[in-house]
This record gives sequence, structure tokens and C-alpha cells, in this order.
Amino acid sequence: MGILTLSIVFLVSFLQGECDTAEIMECPPGSTMGSVSPCALTCGNVDNPPAGECPEEPVPGCVCDKGLYAQKGTSGFNVQCVDPKYCNATCGPNKTYEAVAKMCRATCQEPNLATICFPQQIPQCACNEGYLLKDNDCVLPKQC
Repeated sequence: MGILTLSIVFLVSFLQGECDTAEIMECPPGSTMGSVSPCALTCGNVDNPPAGECPEEPVPGCVCDKGLYAQKGTSGFNVQCVDPKYCNATCGPNKTYEAVAKMCRATCQEPNLATICFPQQIPQCACNEGYLLKDNDCVLPKQC
């Protein structure tokens, strides 16, 4: 009887500890508990936005609310969700961060693509005026 009582006390203590842990793990402002895709658009990947299907499985964590992006270097229960215009993006040479940039970007293969498509507008590092995208780099047309 003593072992059963001890086991029940241990189980109740363990479960109580689980509840306390769940209460501590609250999501920061601007986010809610959900499934976080490792391929989601964030402030940290605006220079090279994810394309196509994500090969990795989502993990439980805090997901930024619609219209907000995870600040560069933050994730999980410490995610800092910000308006795209407040992303601390570091763009490469010949690129500028734009909070509202066209998803269609002019490339060496399609230099007029940005002017002929009707894209969804997303935050990203975009090529400066007069430069075209080539393998995620922005180059002058003569370098294509």
C-alpha cells in the first residue's frame, strides 16, 4: 500500500510540475502558440526568401501573428515579432531592404519580370535601381 501511495504522490507531483512548466512557457506579444515552420519568412531570411515546399517538419513554438515577422536571431519562446519595416535585415552588396517589395524580382533571365507581374508584396532585400538578380546576387546587366 505504501508503494502505491508513494507512486501516486510522485505522479501527482510530476503532473503538477508539467502544468507549472506550461504556464511559464507563454508566447511573447505579437505571437501565439502554434507550429513553426523552419522555412517561414522571417527578418533573417528576407535576403533569400524560402521558395517551394519546405522539406523540414514544423515544430511547436510561438508563431508571429499575421503581418509580423520574427526578428533576426529570435525564435521559439523568445521570438520577437515585428512589423516588417522594423526588421534588422542586413542586405548584400547592391541591395536595399524594402519593407514592402515586389515578390517578382527582375533577373538576368527575366529583366522585365518586376514590371509585368502582379506579385504579392513582401519584405525583402531588393536589388538597387539598375541591378538585376543573378543567383541571389545583384549585378549590373552587363554582368549577366
